Amino acid sequence: DKIGYFQFVDLKPGNYQIVVFKNNYETKTIDFSVQEGEKRKDLGVIVLNSVLYNSAEQGFTLLDSDSDNDDDNSSLQTTVGLLQSSQDIFNRIAGYDLGFYWFRPRGLDSRSGKMMFNGVSMSKQNNGNIDFSSWGGLNEITRYPEVAANHSPSEYAFGGVSSVIYKNTKASEYRKGSQLTYSITNRNYRHRLSYRYTSGMNKNGWAFTGMVSRRWAKEGVQEGTFYDSYAAYLGVEKKINDKHTLTLNMVGNPYRRATSSPNTQEVYDYKGIYYNSYWGWQDGEKRSERVKRGFQPIFQLTDYWKINKKTELWTTLSYQFGKVKSSRLDWHKAQNPSPTYFKNLPSYYIGKAEYDNILQNWINDNPSVSQIDWNRFYHANLSYEGRSIFYLVDDVNDDKIWNLSTHFTHNFNDKTRFILNVSYQNYKSDQYREIKDLLGGQYALNQDPYKRNGSGKYNEYETDTHKGVGDKISYDYTFGRQEVKVNPALKFSTGKFDVLVAGQFS
Repeated sequence: DKIGYFQFVDLKPGNYQIVVFKNNYETKTIDFSVQEGEKRKDLGVIVLNSVLYNSAEQGFTLLDSDSDNDDDNSSLQTTVGLLQSSQDIFNRIAGYDLGFYWFRPRGLDSRSGKMMFNGVSMSKQNNGNIDFSSWGGLNEITRYPEVAANHSPSEYAFGGVSSVIYKNTKASEYRKGSQLTYSITNRNYRHRLSYRYTSGMNKNGWAFTGMVSRRWAKEGVQEGTFYDSYAAYLGVEKKINDKHTLTLNMVGNPYRRATSSPNTQEVYDYKGIYYNSYWGWQDGEKRSERVKRGFQPIFQLTDYWKINKKTELWTTLSYQFGKVKSSRLDWHKAQNPSPTYFKNLPSYYIGKAEYDNILQNWINDNPSVSQIDWNRFYHANLSYEGRSIFYLVDDVNDDKIWNLSTHFTHNFNDKTRFILNVSYQNYKSDQYREIKDLLGGQYALNQDPYKRNGSGKYNEYETDTHKGVGDKISYDYTFGRQEVKVNPALKFSTGKFDVLVAGQFS
């Protein structure tokens, strides 16, 4: 009725699922069972939370999680799904107040869980981490996924000791119309501007959803941390008939951002918690040595096949490719130029004549001591007859990832359901270091500076160790892996218990 009261009569014993939805409110799914002889089942008051009111607090905030503090320690990424549309009060407060990145439920990182788009795992095979920046900024597209928190069973993956997050991106399931969003913040970036349009399903069986977004900041809360990220999504859905639906999803997010340094307590005591050692002044502007740039678009084609009333088969073919580059300073037969290197800190000189002078330089914020001194690098390189002893390099990951996955379900009856997930992944990643900027020099030596005997070449078959901008240096290898996973499961109810038995073979 008009106040929301509803009832069903003469329900047969068995398992049921009720889905309650309304525009601008999150959808709620409730599973319940009716026992033999049970005459009344009260589901209580069902509350739907407003998407518009709660979006800032409950959005799928891990999508903006590409603010990694230290690119060399990517395992710090938290368990996926900490801050999502959940009514778990602990997760909501911890995720929103502490920040998803710095909080890991039970000490577990993202490698302990699963993040899946249309049946395809987003974990990287070389390290198990999830690169959230591949779809960062598309909050309205990826909000409100299905979450099997912690040890809860999932029908889409075997899971682990952490959560399984599953998101279907069907163009027809987004609210019809347009949505323009502007946000301002004082964390990783300052501004976020996005626009989404959904056509809805037309009479010819077509539906379209598109979204564009930009997040940017000239400087974040820490000095020298600029941020510039674009994102785009296009979803096309075609309902062929009552049994077959095809979807095409395309996601891309080119980004460029400067990262911040991890610091010791000594450095915090001198400079405060917002200090960042990765930048220095050059020609009156702040220049960072640690800049991360990437673009790895994803293309997915999915077929939803309703074989009959009891059986369904979902199949997805996915391809992701592109490069991620992370710059850093490198040097040859020279001391580490980082201001926070232990030999450049006052504590190294305690009891020595230089201590007071170095301490005062740090306390008085002398930029040639407490920040990167770019001018020193150029002067040093001019003294070695064309050879750069200091230079900028890019650590490059060039990935090509094919995925094929199927999700099969069959209901034997109201109480028993069979599930089968099968996936194949072909992962290839070329990983190497290349010279980005010689900082006034003409070449860099591709040799091990600590090698005393032999040629010192990283590659003994290499004839020319003089490397210029764009040349590979130090390391160059290819990581490849092919994997097949089979995950059968049986879900059934017996009396007052719901049971799921599953296994995984790979």
